[in-house]
Amino acid sequence: MGAWQRRRGTERLERIARPLRDLGALTGGRFHVGPVLGSNPFSGEIRAPGITTLQRGGLVVEVTVAHPSGDLTDDRTEIRVPLPAGRRWALQKLRLRRKPASLGDALLPGAFEKLFATGGGTVPDRAREPLARLAAGAHEVRFESGTFVFYSADALAAPGVNHVTDPERLRQLADDTAAAAETLLCAP
Repeated sequence: MGAWQRRRGTERLERIARPLRDLGALTGGRFHVGPVLGSNPFSGEIRAPGITTLQRGGLVVEVTVAHPSGDLTDDRTEIRVPLPAGRRWALQKLRLRRKPASLGDALLPGAFEKLFATGGGTVPDRAREPLARLAAGAHEVRFESGTFVFYSADALAAPGVNHVTDPERLRQLADDTAAAAETLLCAP
């Protein structure tokens, strides 16, 4: 049973790694193998999914995938944009409260404030549309330890959408995340 579990785990990681490697090739980014998290006598090494690092508009963007249930139909693409050196975010806090019904609804007066919690800060006008566009496909958008983070909606919430399998879709999500992050940076 141990060999079967190891093979299954290796195959699963490869199904995750392949589109991340392809994303690196598509964007000039670089794929990094995930670190070993532990070991199990039956399944062998337990490894984190890999990560692809790329440059978008002068920002470093990190793309990886998390599978909360361990099932490939419940994927969550995770895209992180670390704060560039010498810069600061326009907001101290940002967290998606709920997904908008549509982009048009999100941009109505007063609606945007209901979508995002900002800890009392004001979202720059230039950031509203990119954030609303990102929120439409998000499970979560927030600042996490000074890093702008986007988690895609899982496949159960968005039937037919499997973000991990298509490098072009991953590229678009990385571009949209970087564009939204850029609007939240204060001028240098």
